[in-house]
Amino acid sequence: MNGFNIDWLVIGSITKDKVYLFGETIDKLGGVPVYGGLTLKWLGQNVLVCTRINDKDKESLQIFPENSIQLSVGSSCKTTTFHNYIYGDIRRQKMPTVSDPINLEIVKKVVNDVRPKFVLLGPLHPMDISTDVFNFLRIANCYVAADAQGLLRRERNGWIEEEVDKNLDLLLCATDWLKVSLEEINLLKRVTQLNESALIKNYGLKEIIITANSHGGVIWSADGTNMTFSAKEVEKVSDTTGAGDVFFAAYLEARVCRRKPCKESTEQATIIAAEQVKGEHVNEYL
Repeated sequence: MNGFNIDWLVIGSITKDKVYLFGETIDKLGGVPVYGGLTLKWLGQNVLVCTRINDKDKESLQIFPENSIQLSVGSSCKTTTFHNYIYGDIRRQKMPTVSDPINLEIVKKVVNDVRPKFVLLGPLHPMDISTDVFNFLRIANCYVAADAQGLLRRERNGWIEEEVDKNLDLLLCATDWLKVSLEEINLLKRVTQLNESALIKNYGLKEIIITANSHGGVIWSADGTNMTFSAKEVEKVSDTTGAGDVFFAAYLEARVCRRKPCKESTEQATIIAAEQVKGEHVNEYL
């Protein structure tokens, strides 16, 4: 991979999902590398995806080279699978199988080979990305954006339930731009007894991006200010899967790569996320 000019290294599991929506069952790929990686690429960024997947499922990754996204794929005994049960803004999940962890050996080699400007972390559960990867990225010469959802939940009685993982501190210490849902930030504040400004100060974050589905969200910045934003109205919802990942990637492209103001960055992100919800954007190709 030497010689490639990579803007974003996206690290996380690519999943085989079943989505139960409006009485139908949809089989599709999922995970931050799919929704976030493709969004960044379509917005003009050079992207490399680092993941692990079972060998028999590697043919399903053709969407990445078709879109000129580089791949670093480690073998795994299993591929991560999710079953998503969606009721409007409410989603419940099961995780029947998980891939082997994306470990430091894999990530360190990729980082040293391509020297990415930015890293997007998308852990889907506490064991998805090895914690020594977080420690390595903390001192690596790149900026880190992270969706913390995987370390704010666990499997209980077959269902994914909210819980703060013991290693969340390691992820936060490595992160510059943090994305969480409204439910996740409320959980994090309740457990840590820190509000958004205190979390930013404690972990040296640049921003916390909070999403609240069709209700929009809020951006908290290191200077103590915050800005609320509204979601774009969608006449007919097709599939909300991946909308948060798409929003975050589109926001990062504007805010981090082009240094646009929060308002302009959220404007771009809400427009593209609305396309995803309508069944367009990434959903159109899965």
